[in-house]
Amino acid sequence: MADYLKEEIAAEGVLPNLPIFSDFLDVASPSDNDIVNFSNIAHECGVSSSTTKNHFQILEDTLFGRWLPAYRKRPKCRVIRAPKFDFADAGVVNRLARRGELLPGSELYGKAFERWDFHELTSRVAYRDVDAALS
Repeated sequence: MADYLKEEIAAEGVLPNLPIFSDFLDVASPSDNDIVNFSNIAHECGVSSSTTKNHFQILEDTLFGRWLPAYRKRPKCRVIRAPKFDFADAGVVNRLARRGELLPGSELYGKAFERWDFHELTSRVAYRDVDAALS
């Protein structure tokens, strides 16, 4: 499955160095559905932060993932204002991150539910936009 993702990205022709991107996927996949720290991922991959940002952009452009913007309307609380990155396919990211079975009540189960909820809400918004355009 990981090979499939790498082949699809390579077929796009936007990637100058597939082995570096492969390392990036191995490092970035465990942070699925978490706040992304570009510096940490870049350091672990041995590349610059801008290269890491470009790799996330490639994932977004090829529809393998998307950003979940940070919530910003909490005037009394100091919150982290950084987006999360969500891989579009739970099976692919679980394989890349070498995750095992999702057991009810576990942290991974909670993340899987959060991913499902995000996809459902995104789909609902997309359908609403299509319905509005047809009206």
